[in-house]
Amino acid sequence: MIFVGDIAHPFPCKKLLITGGTGTFGNAVPLRFLDTDIVEIRVFSRDEKSY
Repeated sequence: MIFVGDIAHPFPCKKLLITGGTGTFGNAVPLRFLDTDIVEIRVFSRDEKSY
């Protein structure tokens, strides 16, 4: 397990899928993972009003 800041990263060099991308969680979490060793971040939303 790798720790970056206060977030534990048990899966280094992996892909991350965030569902509910237009919500508060979906907007905040990707920013926390940008400086980690996760190789890909995908944000998924089914919200018809999203851009």
